[in-house]
Amino acid sequence: MQARTKRRRRSRAMALATAAAAALSLVISPAIPSASASHSVKDRMPAASAKPAQSEPAKPSTHAKAAALIDVTSGRLLYSSRGDEPMLIASTTKIMTAIIAIEHGDLDGIVTVSSRAAGKEGSSIYLKAGEKMKLKDMLYGLMLRSGNDAATAIAEHVGGSLDGFVFFNERESRRNRDDEQSLRQSERS
Repeated sequence: MQARTKRRRRSRAMALATAAAAALSLVISPAIPSASASHSVKDRMPAASAKPAQSEPAKPSTHAKAAALIDVTSGRLLYSSRGDEPMLIASTTKIMTAIIAIEHGDLDGIVTVSSRAAGKEGSSIYLKAGEKMKLKDMLYGLMLRSGNDAATAIAEHVGGSLDGFVFFNERESRRNRDDEQSLRQSERS
């Protein structure tokens, strides 16, 4: 029963992380321009005798400082913008925070916001010290608003302190690395 609950939580965590990654990363513009009232789709199609155009596909458009588009099946990098430049990983850290909170926390548990969490600078959901909120609702503030205050409150709640949460994070990172190595070894055999 406990294994089933863990799998269900991991599945929810991955779904949340996937949705969050989509929300936080690329806003890709459509490759085909929208039809206007004066032009139909038929007007934009080449005549049957015309040679197909040899143009490059439209590049993704984003307002992000950097972006990557990766095929999740093959792991192949399809598009990269400023991919070789070192960047801060705040959003990735927030996704990991959400995954750990979902796996190790009680989603209906009540998080009490500390003064440390309430005072976090940067993006915020404007939490106040002493405020109480369900972990599930706090996770929405973390992932949808990228709230630094929510991230700190969640970390303190799940880990007992920021240091305790760092322990969870490092342990999960090691576990994921070990799982990945085991998977690669089994694929080779």
